[in-house]
Amino acid sequence: MGEADSTTRGNGGYRSTEPTLMDIDPEFGMIKDTEDDNFNTIFTAFRNRAALLMQFLDRPGGTGYRGSFKVFGFQNNENLEDVQGVDVSLKVARSTTPPQYIVDGQVESSSSATSSGA
Repeated sequence: MGEADSTTRGNGGYRSTEPTLMDIDPEFGMIKDTEDDNFNTIFTAFRNRAALLMQFLDRPGGTGYRGSFKVFGFQNNENLEDVQGVDVSLKVARSTTPPQYIVDGQVESSSSATSSGA
């Protein structure tokens, strides 16, 4: 999360800081399988600098985020004793629909997502 200096003379000589913009930068690994539709979709988005609508939850029907993301990293991971894979990193893309906070599989209203500190 970003931060902004909110220090005033009334702070008694102490600096104060307020949270600003939130960051959602998912990172994950996947098996390098050129016959897998998910792999090809993410790789194509990376090559074309295209946005993907994605959802990240801690479990099926759980808590996480949904939004439009762009792929900023698509690195080969070629461990000697493991299958070939890729490490993927995403960042929120500019979109007409901002990221949404999901709780129990349902979109949380923006006011309660903000007040919960998410």
